[in-house]
Amino acid sequence: MIRFLVLIFFALCASVLAEEKKNTKYKFSFGVIADCQYCVAPDRGQRKYSASKEKLHQCVEHFNKEDLSFVIHLGDFIDRNFSSFDDLLPIYNSLEAPGYHVLGNHDFEVADEYKSQVPKKLGMPSKYYDFKIKNWRFICLDGNDLSFIAYPKGSQRYQESEKYYRKRKSVHPSGMEGVGRNK
Repeated sequence: MIRFLVLIFFALCASVLAEEKKNTKYKFSFGVIADCQYCVAPDRGQRKYSASKEKLHQCVEHFNKEDLSFVIHLGDFIDRNFSSFDDLLPIYNSLEAPGYHVLGNHDFEVADEYKSQVPKKLGMPSKYYDFKIKNWRFICLDGNDLSFIAYPKGSQRYQESEKYYRKRKSVHPSGMEGVGRNK
């Protein structure tokens, strides 16, 4: 849902910029990447994990040829395993433009002891933050804030998520009646 809202936001920005371009030189351009979903694992169906690093590398090379004010990755940078960040970050960090991240649910498909380290690993100041480019403010939200994926099982935030979903009669992936998972 949050990714959908972010995409709508970027579409609106693009239409405003397109209208302004008719009358004046564009204010700025930016790059968008989503769902690298990299991990060291056999490909599964439509998920081509083995191609993720090369595709990201090609994307970064392309963006580095453009005059971009920033690039943003919209979540699911990895598919699982905290060590997967170490394989992708050197590629992403070779962007010539500033790079930003929004958190995806797969970014938290890591061992519980690493979940709190994900934003820092991605170089994010926090799970929610903003940045400003030429008088435009971009706000990055965390769509996993109320979820089972972003927090260690049994933690206070995990329990708050259980309470929230139980109240809304969603279904938890474990089958626990009355509890849901935020995707």
